[in-house]
Amino acid sequence: MLNGMLCALCVLLLPLAGRGQALLNRGSGAASDSAAAIKRLFRQRRQGAGVGLAVGCGLLAPGASNMAVSPEPSQLLLPPAAAAGLGTNCSVLCFFSRMRFSSRREQQALQLLARHQPLPGYVQRALPPVLASAN
Repeated sequence: MLNGMLCALCVLLLPLAGRGQALLNRGSGAASDSAAAIKRLFRQRRQGAGVGLAVGCGLLAPGASNMAVSPEPSQLLLPPAAAAGLGTNCSVLCFFSRMRFSSRREQQALQLLARHQPLPGYVQRALPPVLASAN
């Protein structure tokens, strides 16, 4: 179970690893670079939230079932209530992240970029500073 939690943590933090690597070309492709960065951001966050949601549900189910049938305390790595709570928290947070970076909101952000209007704050914070200020 501990390996599953560590794996989930790595998967959730993976989209943040390459956050500052993209550079903005100052030529005519600046808008297409920004659009590609927005598409990549939304895709990575949706995928990370989907995996986190699966891991959270994977923690929630055994934790809840172990609360009903209590095994020997020496056999448990994590108490059932803690596993259920951790699974619930992970599932809820990933569910809301998945909603925030939905396909519909991605299209709205791309439309705002095309109209040269400011992007929503959560998108600006998630993009590298060079790309967030380019719109």
